[in-house]
Amino acid sequence: IIMEDFPWWSTILLHRPRTVITKLPLYFYMPNTSSVLNSSKALRMIESLAVGLEYVYDLYSKQASQIEFEYYKREFLWSFIIIIMRKVRELDNSKDIIAAKKIIRKLYGHGIMDNPPSTRARRYWRRIQNFIA
Repeated sequence: IIMEDFPWWSTILLHRPRTVITKLPLYFYMPNTSSVLNSSKALRMIESLAVGLEYVYDLYSKQASQIEFEYYKREFLWSFIIIIMRKVRELDNSKDIIAAKKIIRKLYGHGIMDNPPSTRARRYWRRIQNFIA
């Protein structure tokens, strides 16, 4: 899958690593217009994010405390769901749209999209329902 780092860092966070806040410039972000996020075919991105979402959702639902699980759903899960729905708008043929509907229906049926935590998430939840209907 592409974007395999998101399930990886989600797993790391579940182990509650010790962190330190520092003013040292230890990370330099360089925007890359040819990055995986910007250059991948929309359907491939949707597929990869769906695989990651299922993995992390199952991991957190089984291993995280209820507070951690709710925090994960509120702060991270819907960000990725929204990315998926933005990628849906990039699909340009009926075959890819049908495949995306199947992927999103599976996530929806898995319970991943239950109880959207914010107004924005609820707006996307309605879009998802319209899209998969």
